[in-house]
Amino acid sequence: MKPIVKPIAASKGGLKALAALSVVAGALSMVAGANAHAAQPGAPSGQFYMGVAAHLSESDPGRAGDGKTMAEIALTEMGAVSLRDEASWEEVDDAGAAATAKRFKVIGQNGGKMMLLLDYSNAKYVQGGAFPNTTAERKAFLEYANKIIAAIGPENLAAIEIWNEWSIYLGWFDPWEMPAWDAKCPDDPNGDGRGCPVMYAKLVETLLYPEREGLSVPSLRQAAPGVPVLGHAIEARDRDWTLASMQYLRDHNVQIDGAVVHPYVAFETGCGTTNDGPVPGAQKAMDCLAQAAQDVADGYGKPLPMWVTEAGWSRAGGRPVTADVQARILVEFYVKARASGLTRGVWWYDLQDDIGAIDDSVGNMGLVSRGAGGSPGTPYPAGKAFSALAHFWADCSSVTGSYAASNRTFQASCADGSRQIILAATATELTQASAAGATLVDLLGQQADVPPKGNTSPLAGHPVGIKYDNVATTYTVTASAGAGGAISPAGAVSVNAGATQSFTVTPNSGYSIASVGGSCGGSLNGNTYTTSAITANCTVSAAFAGATNHLVTVYEHINRGGKSKTYDQQGLYQTTKDTLGMANDSISSIEVHQPISVTLYDDDYGSSAGGRQIYFPKGFYNLTDYDFNDLTSAISVDSGQAAVILFEHINEEGQTIAASKDTYQPNLVTVNFNDKASSVFVPSGLTVTLYQDIDYGGETITFGEGVYNLTNYRMRDGASWNDQVSSYVVR
Repeated sequence: MKPIVKPIAASKGGLKALAALSVVAGALSMVAGANAHAAQPGAPSGQFYMGVAAHLSESDPGRAGDGKTMAEIALTEMGAVSLRDEASWEEVDDAGAAATAKRFKVIGQNGGKMMLLLDYSNAKYVQGGAFPNTTAERKAFLEYANKIIAAIGPENLAAIEIWNEWSIYLGWFDPWEMPAWDAKCPDDPNGDGRGCPVMYAKLVETLLYPEREGLSVPSLRQAAPGVPVLGHAIEARDRDWTLASMQYLRDHNVQIDGAVVHPYVAFETGCGTTNDGPVPGAQKAMDCLAQAAQDVADGYGKPLPMWVTEAGWSRAGGRPVTADVQARILVEFYVKARASGLTRGVWWYDLQDDIGAIDDSVGNMGLVSRGAGGSPGTPYPAGKAFSALAHFWADCSSVTGSYAASNRTFQASCADGSRQIILAATATELTQASAAGATLVDLLGQQADVPPKGNTSPLAGHPVGIKYDNVATTYTVTASAGAGGAISPAGAVSVNAGATQSFTVTPNSGYSIASVGGSCGGSLNGNTYTTSAITANCTVSAAFAGATNHLVTVYEHINRGGKSKTYDQQGLYQTTKDTLGMANDSISSIEVHQPISVTLYDDDYGSSAGGRQIYFPKGFYNLTDYDFNDLTSAISVDSGQAAVILFEHINEEGQTIAASKDTYQPNLVTVNFNDKASSVFVPSGLTVTLYQDIDYGGETITFGEGVYNLTNYRMRDGASWNDQVSSYVVR
């Protein structure tokens, strides 16, 4: 069984007015976008695009001195491999496809690929509304798309993105009449939802399968063979919009190649962020990306590669970060996004500061200067960081490592050897790596490379790339275990200089892990001990404690650190009743010693108040890995009686509700779980019967032992059982 997270409800708001103004200004929008435990929907195949969103112009004055345009600077100096730009419907219609494509030729001429954004309405063709919503209007949009694809050349494209942030009505042909972001779809008499998700899905269907509407126009796939076509035109995260649009595509067998997401987190958005407190950074954006990927998988019935075609933080306006923080966020987000396996690429917003006030949020997100107060093309710290990272991993085929908040170390597989990336590298880590013969690269681009055994102090606290390309030295790590358990691998293990080595520590029945240490240094996470970077022969040793009657222990810090509290009896422990024994919102790790069930709540009254909750079976867990760090206000220690569990998402993810034998639940509305179940876990010895309606009415389906995704089971009308359950019985 996996730990089970009940996520926070998403909030909305943010820069909606700025989004409307960005249409008027001709800029791509910046409308901002949490759960590190969200299932990874499968590693995408193909190249990872380290790209930048751009607003290319033939009138670009170029950099003073050499006249290099912004596109040339990005592709030939900064190391970007792709630029994203829009060729709007109105521009192509008014100026012609050839004239529009002319400003994009610089991308291919300098070895880059274009992320082509097809977007925005055209009052000449669209009648009575902003979005293409009839066969004739969709045909006109497809004809425009085919013209600009042919003019640019499909060989010059990284992918085709269908519309920009449709979900908040971006691209309404009269921006001053654009509906509020949360308004009901105004154009659809059939009652499409907020943001017109089904209308959008119908447009995607026509662009890919025009013959279904009796059209003889070539499809996007015929116009651009082999070029990925991307759907999901959403700002930040909106689960309802995603489910509605993706379920339409699934039910109508519309095959898209990926889904777009813009995980903006600086403002109040669907990523669960607010306008108060410190500005969230890269980790919050990664959490949003993971949640959006899960939303897509839930709606589409299978995972899709995510394409982050906008992500950024501003140095000015209402919620700014400093230029140095912007640079550090950039490195962390690109590294974690690539390592996560969720994405095919990230396009930073923006290459160049937008035209606008010097204190405008949208206008100050660029990597290079527009020229106010300096030469056009002068890099900000984020621009230097982008360039340093792009060149460091340009020849690397993959990057691996957990994107959890607690992890700072990543491995890269590169053409000439293995490399390592450490976020916020410590002085000790740098000294060890340098002593082992590594070259150190400042991924902020502020310091020169440090050769082996050089002065590493200027890089302390920076994200650092470590190159062991020419280091052939290996060291021996000797691992041993005391009485009461085992360590694997045991004995002498050969490890390359600068690499780390992981060991699995397994206590015998009735024993627990007491400590793991040795001269190698390292950290214990659950049952896995990972050494520090190996710079000499060293040892790892595991010790175990004898049998215990303890049920569960909670800790103040991760990896069993800080204060602790042990519970030996079943019950509900709460801060308001002074029975928790720990300060409110202070628990960071938990160990369940016995085969029981333990549930943590973020409010004092458990699930009855509708707060978040997370369930853990026997084992050790760092709550930072499950988006539940410093949130616990109550703990329920249960008997461990076998229980059926309904999950909000497929693959045993999301909000849960559990029930033991002989439970009759006639109405899931009363527990806020009606029409929410997407997967079911049934333990040995139990069965569950699910009912379509309350009071055990409608169609039924029964499951025995196993785990089931309800998306895979059909009702009589052909619809899936996903989000259909209103009552159930456990026997």
